[in-house]
Amino acid sequence: MSRPNSYTLAATVAVTLAVAAGSRAQEVDTSAGAAQAIEEIVVTAQKREESVQDVPISVQAFTGATLENAQVDSVIGLQRLVPNFTSTRAAQTANVRLTIRGIGAAGNSAMDPSIGTFIDGVYVPRPGALFASFNDIAAAEVLRGPQGTLFGRNATVGAINMRSANPGDELGGSAGVEFGDYGWQKYTAAIDLPAGDRLAFRVAGLYQSSDGYTENTVTGDELGENDTTSVRVGGTWRITDDLTWTVKYDYAKITGDGFVDNGIIPESVTPAEMARLNLIFAGNPPEVADPFNRKTNQVTEGDLDDEQWGIVSDLTWDVGGYTVRLLSGYRDWQNSQYEADVLFTTRNLLARTGGYDSTSTSQELQLISPVDELFGGRLDFVAGLYYFQEDFSILEQLGMLSDFCTTLITNPAQRAACIASPNKLNATVLNFEQDATNYAIYGQGNF
Repeated sequence: MSRPNSYTLAATVAVTLAVAAGSRAQEVDTSAGAAQAIEEIVVTAQKREESVQDVPISVQAFTGATLENAQVDSVIGLQRLVPNFTSTRAAQTANVRLTIRGIGAAGNSAMDPSIGTFIDGVYVPRPGALFASFNDIAAAEVLRGPQGTLFGRNATVGAINMRSANPGDELGGSAGVEFGDYGWQKYTAAIDLPAGDRLAFRVAGLYQSSDGYTENTVTGDELGENDTTSVRVGGTWRITDDLTWTVKYDYAKITGDGFVDNGIIPESVTPAEMARLNLIFAGNPPEVADPFNRKTNQVTEGDLDDEQWGIVSDLTWDVGGYTVRLLSGYRDWQNSQYEADVLFTTRNLLARTGGYDSTSTSQELQLISPVDELFGGRLDFVAGLYYFQEDFSILEQLGMLSDFCTTLITNPAQRAACIASPNKLNATVLNFEQDATNYAIYGQGNF
C-alpha cells in the first residue's frame, strides 16, 4: 500500500534526561581525527544473537533506524529494501500476500503460509495480522528459504523475523511528529523507565491517520481513509546475573474504509472489451485511462475494523556457557471488513462482508550451546522443543446489490426471479473453522 508524501515537522525529538545524555556524551570522541565506526547489525537468524557477517545464510537485516529512514512503517513497505521479496494486499486487508523469489500464499485463506513470520520470536500464523504499522521495531530480518529446520514447516520459502525494542537501562525516550498531504499525520513516542539495577520498563505508542488520497470520480469522495493506533509495553527483570525474564504486550487497531485502488492497466483492455464495458455501463465504465492517477471511477463503500493483541514471555537462563530459553506467546487477531462494489464497477452490483478470527498459543524450549568451547571452538548447536495451537475461523458473505439483477442478468424470466428473490443480501454464506495443533523437535549443529 502506497502512502502520500510526508514531511517531518518535529524530527524525532529526543527527550532523554540531560543527566543521562551528558554522561553518554563524555564517552564519545569528537576530535577531528576520530574515525567513524560502522554499526554492527546483530541478527537472530539462528536462534542466537550473531553479527550478520557470521551467519552463513541468505538474510537481509535492517535496524529500526534504517526502517524509519526508509519510511518502512509496515510489512508492505519491506519490499522497498529487500530484493526478491514482495508484499501486497488485495481489496481485503486480511489478504496480505508475502512472496520470496515469486513464491507465496494468499493471506485470506486457511492455507499454511509459505513464509513464516515472527515477532519477538513468536510465530504469527496469519499474514493479514502484519498489516498494522510497525511500532517500536528495533530490527527486521528477511531470511530466504528454506528455513524449516529452525523456523518450522511454514517457512519453506523463507521467514520474516521482527524484534521490538527492549527496555533500556537509563531513563529517557523519544517522540516524533509527521504531517503530510492528504491529511497524513503520524505521532510516535517511547520512553524507558528503569526501576533499580535489575528491573526496567519500556512504553511505546503510535497513532497515524490519512484522509485518503484516491479521488472517486463517481461520488467526489476521497478514498483510503485510515486510522491506526498501536501500543507496546515491555518489562525486563534480571532476576540474577544468569537469569533474565522479559515480558512484552502489544495492541494495535486499524479502522477506516479499507479501500485499495485496483486500477485497470489500459494496455490489457482490447477495443472490443472497451466497447463491451461501455455498452454494459451505458458509457460510464470503470476507470481505464491511467492506473496511477489516484482516481477511480467506481461505486465504493467500505468499513474496516482490524484489532489484535499479543503477549510474549521470554525466560532466559545461562548455565555454564549454555543458554536455556523458554519462549511463550499468545496472539489474538480479529478482522472484519465490508466492501462494495467488489466487482469494481460504476454500479451497485456485489457486496462482501469478511471476517477473520485467529487465536494462537505457542511454547518453545531452546538449548543453545556456546560458540567457542566445544571441540576447541569447532562445534556449536541449537536444539529445541516446540508446541503451537491455533483456532482459526473465516466468515464470508456475498450480497447482491440494487443493480445486480438488472445489469448482469439478460434473460427476462431470470431477471424477474432475481429481482423477486428475498435472499439477495445474503446470497452466499461461508462459515469455516479450523483447529490446528503442532508439535516439533529440532536441532542444528555446525562443525
